Amino acid sequence: MRIFKRILCFILLIAVCACFFGCTNNAENTDKTAGTVFKIGESSLYTEDDRNAAVDVIIERINRDGYIDKLYTVEYAGDELSEETKKYVNSLEEAEYNEAVLFYIDFHTRKGAEKTGLSGDYNYTDYKVTLAKNEQGEWIVIEGACGYA
Repeated sequence: MRIFKRILCFILLIAVCACFFGCTNNAENTDKTAGTVFKIGESSLYTEDDRNAAVDVIIERINRDGYIDKLYTVEYAGDELSEETKKYVNSLEEAEYNEAVLFYIDFHTRKGAEKTGLSGDYNYTDYKVTLAKNEQGEWIVIEGACGYA
């Protein structure tokens, strides 16, 4: 009976530690965007709500992905570059997008980001994030379009 109590205490100790560290990770996710500067600029193509909705998708993605430690800035690249990006995206994708936007983000990566193709523990500036509207009218991140000049 005594060994059963020891095993049970050990299992409870592991469960408490797992809960504690799980809560710590959630707190880190909320700190990724604290103090971020948002520059959505002006646009004759997209409403302020549209640009803000695109920023929300970027923020959600950053909070979900574990490789970014801190987001410093998010900036709309402007109508002209967004139109050029739309042409570029449509040349890559099978789908035709009527709307696409380009944002620049500045951020710092965590160690271990190398698994994603980024350098770990590194500051990135003017990293390009392309979003396009899907058939449901929702902004989605277009993978592989970040390298467009």
